[in-house]
Amino acid sequence: MEHPAAPTTLELRIHGVSNTPPAAMLGLPREEIERSSIDRFGNSGDDGASFWSPTAKARARDTVPTADYGPDAAPSAIPADVHREAYSWGALARLSVLPGGRAMGVAALAAIRSLWILVVPLGLANAAYWAREITGGRLDSAHGGRAQASVVRLFAFVLTLFLVATTLTLALDVVGRQCFDRVSETAVRTCAALPTWMSAAAFWTNGQRTAVLMLVPLVLVLALWLLAHTNRTRYESRMSSTKATARDGAPGESAATADTTDPSFPLLSVPGFWSHDVLTVTTTRLHVTGGFALVGMLTAWSVAARPAEACGSLRTIFTCDLAGLDLPLVVAAGSGGLLLAAVLVRIFIDAGGSADVPLKVRPASVGGTRYDGARSRAWGLGLLVASFALVAAVGWRVLIVPDGPDQRLVGLVVAPTALVMAMVGLVVAAARWRTHIGVGSWIVFALGYGAFGLAVGLPHDVGWRPLALAVGVVALSGYVAPTFATRSTRHLGWRGAGSAVFMALAAGLALLLSSAVVVGGVAVLNAPEAEKRYVVVEPGADGGVVGTDADAAGDGDGAAVDRDVAGDGTGDTEVAAVDVVHDTLRSTTEAPDLVRAPRPYSEFGVVSVVGLGLALVVVLAVALVMLVHRGTDLPRAGAGCAGRPPPEVGDLERERVAAARRLAAAAHRAEPVVGAVAVVFVLALLAVPLLDATSAVPGATSSEPYGWDVHAFAPATLLVLGSLTVALVGSAAVSGGATAARPLGLFWDLVAFLPRSAHPFGPPCYSERAVPELAARVDAWLGVRPDGTRDPDRARNRVVLSAHSLGGVLAVAAVLGRERPPQDAERVSLLTFGTQLRALFGRFFPELLGPDVLGTTSIESARFWSADPWRYTTERVPLRPHPRSVLGRLADPAGGRPYRWIGLWRRTDYLGFPVASDGCTDVDRPAEEVLEQSYLFAVQTHSDYPATRAYRAALHDVLDARAGSARS
Repeated sequence: MEHPAAPTTLELRIHGVSNTPPAAMLGLPREEIERSSIDRFGNSGDDGASFWSPTAKARARDTVPTADYGPDAAPSAIPADVHREAYSWGALARLSVLPGGRAMGVAALAAIRSLWILVVPLGLANAAYWAREITGGRLDSAHGGRAQASVVRLFAFVLTLFLVATTLTLALDVVGRQCFDRVSETAVRTCAALPTWMSAAAFWTNGQRTAVLMLVPLVLVLALWLLAHTNRTRYESRMSSTKATARDGAPGESAATADTTDPSFPLLSVPGFWSHDVLTVTTTRLHVTGGFALVGMLTAWSVAARPAEACGSLRTIFTCDLAGLDLPLVVAAGSGGLLLAAVLVRIFIDAGGSADVPLKVRPASVGGTRYDGARSRAWGLGLLVASFALVAAVGWRVLIVPDGPDQRLVGLVVAPTALVMAMVGLVVAAARWRTHIGVGSWIVFALGYGAFGLAVGLPHDVGWRPLALAVGVVALSGYVAPTFATRSTRHLGWRGAGSAVFMALAAGLALLLSSAVVVGGVAVLNAPEAEKRYVVVEPGADGGVVGTDADAAGDGDGAAVDRDVAGDGTGDTEVAAVDVVHDTLRSTTEAPDLVRAPRPYSEFGVVSVVGLGLALVVVLAVALVMLVHRGTDLPRAGAGCAGRPPPEVGDLERERVAAARRLAAAAHRAEPVVGAVAVVFVLALLAVPLLDATSAVPGATSSEPYGWDVHAFAPATLLVLGSLTVALVGSAAVSGGATAARPLGLFWDLVAFLPRSAHPFGPPCYSERAVPELAARVDAWLGVRPDGTRDPDRARNRVVLSAHSLGGVLAVAAVLGRERPPQDAERVSLLTFGTQLRALFGRFFPELLGPDVLGTTSIESARFWSADPWRYTTERVPLRPHPRSVLGRLADPAGGRPYRWIGLWRRTDYLGFPVASDGCTDVDRPAEEVLEQSYLFAVQTHSDYPATRAYRAALHDVLDARAGSARS
C-alpha cells in the first residue's frame, strides 16, 4: 500500500500532572525524538513549553498502513496518515523564571524555593475565586457573582496583610525587642543565634532598630511581587485567529448570524478569558500598597503607644490613657488606616467591573461593565506612592523619638488577631453562596458574628460573656447548616461551599505557616547550643563594641571572651565591670528562655498543633475505612457495558488488582477528606481569638483565675512546629538541587491552571500560555490563518487531541477557546484518559467545567464510609449535551460515532474517572488494568494508557469515524 506523502491527521498528545517527559509520551527513547516545527519559521517552543515528534528514522520504522492500525498493533505503531506530536507544558507550572537565574548560587535558589511555600495559601485564594457562583456562566451573574468576587479579593488582601503582620512581628518583637535586652547602662543581653554583625545594633536606640527592622516585611512583599512578576507566563507569538479577531461572532461570520443569546456561555470560550495581565498588575499595586500601609500603621501605632501603660490589650486599646502619645506617629497610624480603607474601596470597585474577563478584548455582546484599566492603574499608582511616603515618614519619625519603657508592641498584638477574625467572617459567609440567601440569613450571620466578636472583646469577669459566645456559635451554625441540607447542591463540590473550603484551607495554612515561622524562629533563637551572651561597652573606648559571653545559667561560669562585634579592631580593649554585669544578668535570667513566642502567635501555635492532630485523625479515618472493607472486591471499569472483556489473570494477580482498586477508591475519597480538614481549620480559626482573649496577660501566672498560661504548652508547640518548619524549608531547599524548580510540583499543576484573579502574588497561570498555544497549533494544522481565512490545501486535515489527566482540562479549554461559536469543529476530536474533568474540576468549578459546559451528566460526591465510593451502574445513560458544550461541539451525527470524544479510565487509577456519566455511554470506555505485553506482572494505575489495547482501539475508531465523516 502506498503511503500518503504527508499525513493529514495530527495526533497531539498532552501530558498531565505527572509532567511526563516528551520521550515517554511518545513511547520512544530520548535520542529518537526531536523538536517539532510548528510554523513556517521553524519555531517549536522554548524551555517553558514545546512540541516534540519522532525523528524521521523512528517514524519510518514505526509507521504502519492506516488500514492495518488497530488494537493489535504495536504500542509504538504510527498510522501512515497520522503525524504524532507531544506537547510538554510542565515547566510552565514547575520552574521559576528568575532574573539572572543562571548566575544565582545554590543558596539563593534554595531561598527562592522556600519562598514558594508562602505562596501556597495565595494559590488557594485564587481557586476560591473561580469556585464562587457565576450563574449560568454569565459575566453579569444575577445572584451576587460580583459581590462574591469582591469578597474573595478582600480575603486575598487579608492574607497579604496577615503575612506582613507575621513578618513584622518576627522582626520588631522577637528580634528587635526580645533579642536586645538592656540590663545596665553598659550591657545588653542579645540572642547568641543572631549573626555577629547584628550585635552592632545592641546599643542602637529602640527607634533606630525599629526603623531598620521595619524594612524586613517590606522586602518580603517586594520579593513576592518580583517572584510573581518574573514568573508570568506569556505567549508572544500569534494567538489563535479567534482570539485575535473574534468580537461578536467567529471569524468570517457576521454578528447577525452569531449566536448571542448567551454570549458568555461557556465562559472559557469568551475571548480574553486567558488574558489577565492588566488586572494582575493593578491588584499587585493594591497589595503592595496595603503591605506598606500596614507596616507604617502598625509601626507608628506600636511606637506611639509605648508610653501608655494601659494600651496593652485588644480590649483596652480604645479606652486606655492616651496622654503622652507621640502626635505625629498617631497621625501616621491614622493615615495608614485611611490608606488601607482606600485600598479596600478600590478592591470592590475593580471587582465590580472586572470580575471574570477584565481586559479590553471583552466583546461588547458579552455584557457587564467593561474594565477601566487606565483609571484603576492611576488610582493604584497614586496609592502606592502614598504608601511609600508613609513608610518613609514613619521611619524618619521613629529614628528621633526618645526611648520609652520597653513594653509590648501593641499594634503587633492586636493586628494578627483582628485579621484572623476577618478571615473567619469571610469564610463563614462564603459557605452559603450557592444557596438562596435571604435577608433573614444575613441577619442570623450578623447576629452570630457580632456575638462572637463581643465574646472575644469582653473582659473576663463579665458574667454573660459565655452567653454571648454561645449565641455566636449557635447563630453561625444555623447560618451554615442549610448548605448541607439543600438537595439541589449535591452535585457540587462540598455541597456548593467550594469557595468557603478553599478559603478555609488558605486561612488555615496561613495560620499554620505563620505559627511555624514565628514559633520556629523562637526555637532557633532558644536552641540549646546557642548560649546567651551580653555585650559591654568600655567607658571611654574609641567607639569599640566588645562582646562577652553571658552567664545565662547564673552559676558564675560565664566565659570572659572578648569579641570585636563591630569589626573595628578594638577587640583587645579591656572589658570593664564584668563582675557587676554578671550579677545583673543573674538577677534577670530566671526564665529558661531568652525569647518567647509573642502573643497571639503563642496561641496560634497551640491551635495549629491541635488542628494538625485533628487533620491526622481524618486521614486515619480513611485507613480505617480501607481496613473495614479490605475483603471487598470492586467491579472493573465498564462492568456490564458492551466492550471487550479484560484479559484473564491468575488468583494471585487478581487479588493484586483488587487491592489496587481499593487503594484507588481510598484516594477517590479526597473530596470529603479535604472538606473535613477545612472544617478543622475553621474551628481552629474560631479558637484563635478566644484563646488570645482568655490567656494570661504578660506577667500573669497560670494560677490567676481569669486566664491560663499558654506558654505551658510551649515545649510541645516548639517540637511540632519546629520540626514542621525544618521539614518544609529543608525539603523546599533541596528538592530542586541547583535548579529553579518549585517545591510541591503537583500542587502547582492543579492550582495554577486558573488565572490569578484574586491574589496577584499567587502562582502564575500556565494556562494563559498553554491554552492559546494549543489552540494556535490546532488552527495552524487545520489551515486557519491569523486573519480568519482558510488554507484550501489543508481543508481535509484533522486533529486528535490525546490528553492525559490534567492535560484533558487543557485540551477541553483549547476546544472551547478556539472559536465562539465553533467553526471547523467537525475536524477536531478528543481522546482523553485518566482525567478528573467531571468528578473533580466539574464539581469544584461548575461554571467553568461543570456538566452544562462539558455536556455530561452530573455526579455526586464520593461516599466516605461505603466500600465503593461511587454509584456506578450498568444502565445505558442518554446524553443530551447543549450544542455549545464540549460534547455538543463534538457531536457527529454524520460520522461513524455519535460523538468525537472517547474517554478511557480504569478502577485502579487513583486520579482517573469516567468523563460522561456513571453508566454506559458512547464516550466512556474501560482501559486494561494489566498490560498484556508486560514481561513482569504489574498493575497499571494512572499512567501508561497509550500502551494499552484500549487506547489503540479508541484511536482507530476516532480515525475511522472521521474518515467516514470526511467522505460523506
